[in-house]
Amino acid sequence: MSLAEHIKDKVHSAAFFDEQRDHWWNRDFLELMARRLKLDQARRVLDVGCGMGHWGRALGQVLPHDAQVTGIDRERVWVEEARIKTLAAGDDRFQFEVGSAERLPFADDAFDLVTCQTVLIYMRDPPAVIAEMVRVTRPGGVVLVVEPNNLSQNLVFSDKDFARFIAQRDAIDELIQLIRFELTIERGRQAKGHGFNSVGDLVPGYFAALRLDEIQTYLSDKSFALYPPNSTPLQRAVVRHYVDCAERRNQICDRNQSFVYYLAGGGRAADFEPLWNESLNRLAEFAEDLDRNAIHYGAGTILYLVSARKPHR
Repeated sequence: MSLAEHIKDKVHSAAFFDEQRDHWWNRDFLELMARRLKLDQARRVLDVGCGMGHWGRALGQVLPHDAQVTGIDRERVWVEEARIKTLAAGDDRFQFEVGSAERLPFADDAFDLVTCQTVLIYMRDPPAVIAEMVRVTRPGGVVLVVEPNNLSQNLVFSDKDFARFIAQRDAIDELIQLIRFELTIERGRQAKGHGFNSVGDLVPGYFAALRLDEIQTYLSDKSFALYPPNSTPLQRAVVRHYVDCAERRNQICDRNQSFVYYLAGGGRAADFEPLWNESLNRLAEFAEDLDRNAIHYGAGTILYLVSARKPHR
């Protein structure tokens, strides 16, 4: 299997969001976060679950020029791709290796900054992963976690959604039905130990339970707003993403995995197929409308940045 085929087939956020991840952050916002968190003191940096290295490279823009960034991921294919992309960018501060977030292959107190982006949403035990991140952070060093509430996107409307919501009496029931469907899948995913798609809501509390100091919680200021003619690099990447998902008839999980999660979440087998097809039909309609520049959409998201310092005690 080629790298491209592997990336397309693998259910992993690094594949699911592809080139969109190059546009996730506003540079001036990261500069603000770097000042607030005093990242000018970070010389040894670890990016946990680095995927293709998107977050590490974005963060690298606001780190000291002599900072050394190590990226680690359990999937060798992402490590190799991260190396290729970083070499292409001409930045020699990075190195990448294979390893597990649950058992980081580093000594205690080894890094000034330990970070991850959209990694805990896949973890069976997020607090245990955070504790491992804390272990390899030096006393006084920063732990920085970036995680979403992905379920909130169900209530972000396009203009067409809004018109349907206002004009059709059954639109509310249809929306609630689809949200219930996704929540059931999400509950089953968590029951199977495959993570929770809105774990960002819980991270500040996890930090507090570990008795970390200076806990700070922020929200990304980036929106992926789509409106005709969708001419920016970000807009073009997002439209391509939705069109590709619709053509593959896949969402974050494929049909078979979603069915397993739906049953594990308490759904009835007989209800799955109609709801799955309705969900895909809506995705296909949305993608077609975007591709034709026929709708506009604010595409707001909830993406938390939660930081803390490892105590000296």
